[in-house]
Amino acid sequence: MGMCLNTIAFAIGDFYFNIAPFHLLWIKAGYIAMILALVAFYFAMERVLPYPTHHAFSISGIITAALIIVSPSHLMVYLALAMTLVTLFGLILFFIHSRRGTTGEVRRDINRMTIGFLVAIIGFMGRADFFYYNIGEFVYLAGAALLVTGLAVFGYVMIGSPAMAELDWRTHLTRLYVINKGGVLIYYHHFVDVQFKAQELTAAGISGIQSLMQETMQSDAGLNHLSIGNYEILFAYSDYSTCILLCTKPYRVLLDKVIEFSNRFQNLFGPELRSFGGDITPFKSALEIVDALFLE
Repeated sequence: MGMCLNTIAFAIGDFYFNIAPFHLLWIKAGYIAMILALVAFYFAMERVLPYPTHHAFSISGIITAALIIVSPSHLMVYLALAMTLVTLFGLILFFIHSRRGTTGEVRRDINRMTIGFLVAIIGFMGRADFFYYNIGEFVYLAGAALLVTGLAVFGYVMIGSPAMAELDWRTHLTRLYVINKGGVLIYYHHFVDVQFKAQELTAAGISGIQSLMQETMQSDAGLNHLSIGNYEILFAYSDYSTCILLCTKPYRVLLDKVIEFSNRFQNLFGPELRSFGGDITPFKSALEIVDALFLE
């Protein structure tokens, strides 16, 4: 909507109010519409990104909008260019985060939306007066076409995409258990405070259910997913241990995280797992793996 209002304001200023001071007022209105739309985008992006941005993107947009109001006409182009570069940087951060935090169809749709937004931003830059006066109207028309195409792709993918709740997978983490082949709890981590009093008993019970189902189904492969009440239980296996994640949503990205955690745990503590004698102290350093996979 901000890009559309920007185009409308520029058209009105160029074709109907092309005499000062009204021309300048419409051009300023167009820039402000675009920048305030970016501020809304920044605010939403900062709520998704796990980085400590401290609303730097949103604040920079608000400051730039205020500067547009008081700045002369020859400086507005540079302010708009600065905001475009900030937007590209934010999109790169969002793209990297979405690639790490989603899988399958959701990741594909986010990739398409990001490409559409980038195309729209490039088209918006191509419509700048600098390119029109120095290169010609072809670049201006091509930029307008890219702007419309990018927005159309962005909107089409967004409307047809499944819910992107996978981006909030961290909010659904509850408990992480690691049990050795003998059924002993050797590592435990809680992501939120939930009333589970006997962690060893809870872990053993979940492991027992998994073993019972495996024996009943006469399958060599263990369970990957089990649902009990409000909790979803995800399993991952290695030669000497079983990793169990309690969560509230059974996202594929969480199952992938548990499998990767299991592999790293096996690689790091293979000798300790093979010769386990009851001492779980060495496994406390697995917190570094938890931080790397689930918290960063």
